[in-house]
Amino acid sequence: KENGNKATKIELTAAAANPTNGNLWEYVEFCQDVSVTFNDCPYLGHCSGPGGSCDNCAFCTSEIAYSYCWGGWINTGGGGGGGGTTTTGGGGSGGSPMPPSSCQGGGGTTPIPTIPDEPSLPATLIRVDYSTIIDPCLISVIHNIGLEGHGSYILKTYFDQNLNLNGPQKKYHIKYLTNTTLTGDNGQPVPGKTMVTTLADGSNQVQITLNPSLFQNTTKEWVTTVILHELLHGIISVEKPNLTTNRQQHTWMFDNLVPITIAQSLRELFPTINDYDAIALGLDGMSEGYLISGTNTIDPTKDAFAQQNYFQNLNQAITSASNYRDAVAGFGKSFC
Repeated sequence: KENGNKATKIELTAAAANPTNGNLWEYVEFCQDVSVTFNDCPYLGHCSGPGGSCDNCAFCTSEIAYSYCWGGWINTGGGGGGGGTTTTGGGGSGGSPMPPSSCQGGGGTTPIPTIPDEPSLPATLIRVDYSTIIDPCLISVIHNIGLEGHGSYILKTYFDQNLNLNGPQKKYHIKYLTNTTLTGDNGQPVPGKTMVTTLADGSNQVQITLNPSLFQNTTKEWVTTVILHELLHGIISVEKPNLTTNRQQHTWMFDNLVPITIAQSLRELFPTINDYDAIALGLDGMSEGYLISGTNTIDPTKDAFAQQNYFQNLNQAITSASNYRDAVAGFGKSFC
């Protein structure tokens, strides 16, 4: 009896035809992996079918995977007799009878079926360490993402990009640091940088160093975007080790619709942000992925790709993202 629930008593008695059978009952659980795909239309108006209805494009389709389990008590039969029988599983919530075909024998012992292993997710988050952060406003942003937000973003990225679907599960630790003099390869201040190390147990530590000096006159949405962007660099470093430069990684992000994944997480964390702005923020920091090499000119082919897949041209996206970065009135929540 627990939490006020009515206790259930299960009493196993010997079968009349074979007095030893009462000692041979076994509880067996079967599990079946189930995948449910459904339309959730996170970007209404972007994936419209006939009459404005949501169609089945990638941005409007979500999937839930889970294991459906049922169980029951079976008699293993012992030395023969009438074979196995079934009864309803016990416990406060009752149970379901075992399928007869799995439990009935002929003249010997009914084997205990093998229970399949729980399918492993491609990646999991172990912990988030921000113990060295002292800026209360930055702590507030990290808290808003939360352990669940960090973990779901990692999983969303893995599933959206079909990463590590058959390999051993990748384990992640996220460690936050700050550096007010953080600079990029060109010597200019940058809001964040990421370094990945493999720990002794084989898990991956993604160390995200943030530059609070660039956050004081911005918004929570933009700082959150910086964090998600840097975490993505960590995932790419683990899963795409051949992409070693920022330009290579930013090009991969842009070409593989990663801004949509960032936008979806932003929409979960900031429900009032509109779809276009969320995607524009997702594109922020990826200019190396769409500029003509060595120039500040947008590649026309990349701009056409953005209009088709990100629902705005790149100049529009740059303007929208800068509104949040610069905390223009009416855009986002003040960082501090």
